[in-house]
Amino acid sequence: AAEVLNIYSFIQAVLQHFHADAKRIYLTGLSMGGFGTWYTSMRYPQVFAAIAPVCGGGMVWNAGSLDMPIWAFHGTEDEVVYPSETINMIHKIRTVGANKNEVKMTLVDNVGHNAWDYAYNKELLNWLLSKSR
Repeated sequence: AAEVLNIYSFIQAVLQHFHADAKRIYLTGLSMGGFGTWYTSMRYPQVFAAIAPVCGGGMVWNAGSLDMPIWAFHGTEDEVVYPSETINMIHKIRTVGANKNEVKMTLVDNVGHNAWDYAYNKELLNWLLSKSR
């Protein structure tokens, strides 16, 4: 029988087999992966040094569980996943005030669902790599 792995067990396997730095684990995803980034970081907030969800949404009622630097991206003209998904998450995180880390949001003007074309660049990579738990 094939073992079904979730992202958490995958991370644990990478840490064990490749001796990765457990204090420098980052999570990002786009569209459905953006939703997955929010959900996974809410489920395992102690794991991630920083997250960068792109054009996804999360469970605003659970925003207080997030305790890591966050840089979220969304296109203002996205009709697949509405920008309000990201806006509401960031607003709730800031309102709850449980996350004492840097929380940023970039809304890309006149861009639809392809906000990843603007999010994934050297600036984001450098930002992620500057974070550790």
